[in-house]
Amino acid sequence: MTKHNTMVTGLAAVAALTAGLTAAQSAMAAEELQMSYFVGQRHPMVKAVVVPLQEKLAEISGGELTVKVHFGGSLVKGGPPQYGALLQGVSDMAFSLPGYLGPKFPFSNTVTIPGITQSAEDATNKLWNAMDVIETEYDAKVIALWAVDPKIILTKKPINALSDLKGLKLRVTSKQDESYVNRLGAVSVASGVTVVHQNFTNGVIDGVHIGASAIRSFKLHEPAEYVITNLPPSMSPIYILMNQQKFDSMTPQQQSWIDEVAGRNLSLGGGTGYDRVGIGGLKFATDNGVKTIALSDAEKARWQAAMQPEVDKFLDAKIDVSSSSSKLDLTGREFVVKLNAKTN
Repeated sequence: MTKHNTMVTGLAAVAALTAGLTAAQSAMAAEELQMSYFVGQRHPMVKAVVVPLQEKLAEISGGELTVKVHFGGSLVKGGPPQYGALLQGVSDMAFSLPGYLGPKFPFSNTVTIPGITQSAEDATNKLWNAMDVIETEYDAKVIALWAVDPKIILTKKPINALSDLKGLKLRVTSKQDESYVNRLGAVSVASGVTVVHQNFTNGVIDGVHIGASAIRSFKLHEPAEYVITNLPPSMSPIYILMNQQKFDSMTPQQQSWIDEVAGRNLSLGGGTGYDRVGIGGLKFATDNGVKTIALSDAEKARWQAAMQPEVDKFLDAKIDVSSSSSKLDLTGREFVVKLNAKTN
């Protein structure tokens, strides 16, 4: 082999090694975040929030930062354990409801109070109006926070008036819902959504207080005979959070990509999506034989009046943050002012 050929071969080897190192460095730079999602891949918020998050993050990072979603509780089972598992680093991101750990998130759960917000979109905007307060109750980074569509009641007996609720065991999403539902004469039972169908079918509960969007997702039309609509509006918040230590360990570039994706706009995809899916859920129920009873406006006002002492108690008192990470000192009324005042 001539000296020239030897030199060419050597240069080619160096070039190949350099290309290999560059490819390896690029592969090492790319990162895949792990999201825990305790419900299935057909859940409506996958299309409304999760896929937009995945697609935009991959796009703006050029594929250097992506999100893998573990559906159906394959990473962490059930809704209530998601927050604790996130803080422990089991997941990098988690989807769940603040209501499952109600007292820990008193600010987020304010949208469950009847009459505070009017729709999922309205509640989502109000949550982000007060995000400077809300983020203090999380030991994690808020990626998205939005609300479920207004609640309805599913039962096996007709409910036409307030007196018809007396003694009925109604499943509620959050501990914070309990005092309001109890004021209606019902007996509230807080539980995770994945056991609702079984409990309703078996008679452990007599009905469900939930967003209509859940009817199709959890097949609640099967045990239900009636759906009661036009209730005083009450929502449930939902979050996607990121482990704070994971976020802090990332490069400034990676953090900027996440900040660009996270926030009000991503959250509004969930809020407006839930309002649409809620309408579809009611249609799905009636198409499958569930009878609809819409409360008259006068009856709706009677329900609101029955709950109003609890609403006033919240508005006039300091918000209890004894179980929360927040140290802020606000009355319910002061916080509602923040919800109604757009800040960003």
